[in-house]
Amino acid sequence: MKAIILVLISFLFLAQPLMADSKQEVSKLVEEKITEVMDLLKNEQLDVTERNERVVKALTPVLDFSRMAKLSLGKKYWKPLKKSKRKEYSKLFIKQVQDSLLEKLGLYTDEKVVLKEAKVIKKKKIYVVAELISQDSKIDLLFKFYKSKKGWKAYDLEILGVSIIQTYRTQFHSIMKRGGIQLLLSKMRESGQFKIEQPSNS
Repeated sequence: MKAIILVLISFLFLAQPLMADSKQEVSKLVEEKITEVMDLLKNEQLDVTERNERVVKALTPVLDFSRMAKLSLGKKYWKPLKKSKRKEYSKLFIKQVQDSLLEKLGLYTDEKVVLKEAKVIKKKKIYVVAELISQDSKIDLLFKFYKSKKGWKAYDLEILGVSIIQTYRTQFHSIMKRGGIQLLLSKMRESGQFKIEQPSNS
């Protein structure tokens, strides 16, 4: 019994520095990517198409778009889908969320970035807030990370308290109840049908 208690105590003491290292790793990752994206947005030598391609390329290693697609539909609707439907849905969702993010990011060019201390939510989840501060506004971006087999990945992003995943899930579930996956896919094929609304920061 004493041996088990000693093992547990040792594990707790070892886990603390490990999570501290993970917090630093996630914070550094967010800082690097936000700086990279902001630099791209400020680069007037790039045309919009090239700029957007570079922004997506910069974000792809950090944002787990495939996991976001699955979470946005939820277990209730994801599990019954055939492989072909999952593939089409994921492809359409990823394009949709990338386009919507690019639209929103295009509004921010002169903000100062301030990172708050990362917080361990669960053993394999870390949240970090980035404040985008300009002369007349402050935008809070909350990145939600989980530990994947390929390292720390963001599975959701909140803009001023509004979750990307929850926003899409609410819209998608409403359509799934009315017409199922066929109706949802049909609407997703139409450009601009679903957007991440910009909440007010007043």
